[in-house]
Amino acid sequence: MTTDKTIGQRVREARDRVGLTQAELAARLGWARATVSHVESGGRSVLAAELLPLALALDASVWELIGERELE
Repeated sequence: MTTDKTIGQRVREARDRVGLTQAELAARLGWARATVSHVESGGRSVLAAELLPLALALDASVWELIGERELE
């Protein structure tokens, strides 16, 4: 079941769900805070190699992030 949400919107929802700031998520990933902001706003794509670390940092599945399953 796919949704019309972008991956950036799903990243933000997952980040909010686990109570992380953009800076905290960025630190977990070794990214700049601005990178997280760009992903969430749709200004930057998430690379395939970044999906699993991102999902783990957000306590989500890759499937949830790409929209094949709803965030729980």
